[in-house]
Parts: sequence; C-alpha cells; structure tokens
Amino acid sequence: MAPGPYTIRVSRAGYLPWQKALDIRAEQVTFANAIHLWTNSATSLVQTGTFTRLTANADGDTLATLDASSTQLLFLTPDHRTISRVNIPESPSIAQDPIRWSGNGTALIMGGATPGESAWWTTSETGTKEAGILPPGQFFWNSNELVGYDAERQYTLNTRTNALSSELLAESHIGAIAGLTLETNTSTGLLMLRSQSILRQVFQLPRGHWQFAGQQGAYTLLKDEDHWLTVRIRVDGNTAEEVTGDWPRWLQNANTPTALFLNQNEIWTQELGQQPVLIARQSEPFVQVAWHPDGQTIFVATKTDVYALELDDRNGRQQTPLAKFDKIYDMAYANGSIFVNAELNGARGMYQRIVE
Repeated sequence: MAPGPYTIRVSRAGYLPWQKALDIRAEQVTFANAIHLWTNSATSLVQTGTFTRLTANADGDTLATLDASSTQLLFLTPDHRTISRVNIPESPSIAQDPIRWSGNGTALIMGGATPGESAWWTTSETGTKEAGILPPGQFFWNSNELVGYDAERQYTLNTRTNALSSELLAESHIGAIAGLTLETNTSTGLLMLRSQSILRQVFQLPRGHWQFAGQQGAYTLLKDEDHWLTVRIRVDGNTAEEVTGDWPRWLQNANTPTALFLNQNEIWTQELGQQPVLIARQSEPFVQVAWHPDGQTIFVATKTDVYALELDDRNGRQQTPLAKFDKIYDMAYANGSIFVNAELNGARGMYQRIVE
C-alpha cells in the first residue's frame, strides 16, 4: 500500500466493529494485529441487592461483593452461584476501601490501607462464617501471606491455620521483608532501606511516611497514603519509581510485573522498572478500571458508562462503549464478562455484560 493515512475497519456479525486510523510510512511495516472484537450483547441483571464494592480474583473464577443492606460479603462464581457468605463488621470507612485478594485468589482483606486503620479478612471457603478481625495497622498481601505493621509490631497471618503472630520491631525499625529492613536514619530522620544480603547496600527514600506494601518479583513496593514507590536493590545500582493511585491491579502472567493505578480522574499503568504512563484523564473521577487478560485492553467504568480502552496509542486509543447505567458503584472482569454493581431503570444489583 502506498504511504499515507488509512482507516482500517474490522467487523463480524454479532460483534461490535473495530476501527482505527493508521499511518503507513515508506519502507516500514504498520501492524494492525492486536484487534479484539467485543460481543454485541445485552446487559442482564443477575443479582438484586444494594451491592457496593465488587472484585474478582486473579483467575477470574470467583467474585466477591459487599451487600450494604445486610453487612455481608458474598462470594460468587461467574455463573452467579453463591459460594459463601461472610458476616462483616460495620465500618463506613472500610467500606470505601478496595477489596484485596491474596496471590492464590482464595482469601481477601478489606481495610488496613493506612497505619492504624481497622481491617478484616476472610477466605472463599463454602458456608456462612464470620470475618476475621485484624489489629489496627497497615496490611498487605505478600503473595499468600498477610503482613501488617503498627508503630511497634510486625504481624503475620497464616490464612491456612488462621494463626496471627507478631513480633516487636527493633528500635528505629519500621518493618522487614525478604532480606530488607526499613529503618529511620537517626541523624537525618529520613527513611532508608537496608539490604541484609548485599553488604553495605543502603537506599535513602524520598521524604514521606513510607511503609512496606508488598513485593513483585525483584521489586519491593512501599506506600505512603496514595503514593507508591517501587524499589529494586542491586549491586550495580538501585532504581526507584513513584506513582500515585489507590492500589495496583496486576496484569497476570506479564513478563515484567505491570500494574494499573486509579488516581481519581486519572488512569496510570506502570511496568515495574519503568516510569509510569498516563493512560486516560477526565474531569470527573473514574469509578473502576480492570485488565483484560491479553494486557492490550483495559475496561473502564465511569459514573454511568463502561467501555473498553485499547492501550495502543497510535492516533489515539480506541474506545468501545459496552454498557450504560443510571449509576455505577463498582466493576470487575471475570471469565469473559464484565460485572457491574449498578442501578438501571430503578433496579439495583449486579449486572453482567458478556464481552467475549
């Protein structure tokens, strides 16, 4: 084809069409090979209730949602079968926090996002049960182990035995994880990371109230309110990148750990070791964002709309409308469908939109 701009359109019966303007340049190949068509299907109400928070585990085989009217957490399969119900403590502040899954997708925590905050945890095992209450502190999943800190202690929860252990932190220590200690520099008052395996390897952190927030591969995550710091300690030099957002949403099976961050009216993506990239910005806050497993598309929920957004930014990112509601509370992707806690025409509950 001769060099110049072209509009490429792909369509198929039963699917929404794909269209994008691409430039062909002399002696260069222009690829249009990451095309995903979404089904042209209707949205259906699959569970009625005053549902608020909604999330799916990494495998996409379990959904968890909060029912505000009964103060219960429901575990469901993507085909709407109830797995279990968990009675949870009433806490308006915790109810605004994201639900965070363990690495294997069988347990979750809510709350514990900031130091001194209340938190509870539970598993997706069948039956009706009570949530486990955690001591006030800042908690995170380190793979399948739940770790937390307060001003004096480090906590570790074994979710298989329900055993919570704790130990006193050494003077000037903030925490420890995987051969790294977070310490206060007594002379400057700044925080620093000290490696126990690399001799004399110390990394001074930017100013802030940093606390450990997990690990992804060779990278250590630290958190200060809605600020995140990703650090890699190496013999040949340390690296660190900052991003602002609520909680990372990890792309499964990525060669390098890659996350989405929602920062009110901004969506960011970050491949660890690289600077974060701004994906979208609007005047009002976004409600939720989720990965499609191929890593080339994300699903975005605003106050009333859900759409697919391609990450390919050539001549603008392709946006495909998928569903519209009167009010959206939360959204998740699981097993080829978008699930939305929303209101539509006076009916409130969990809606399903099959997308593939």
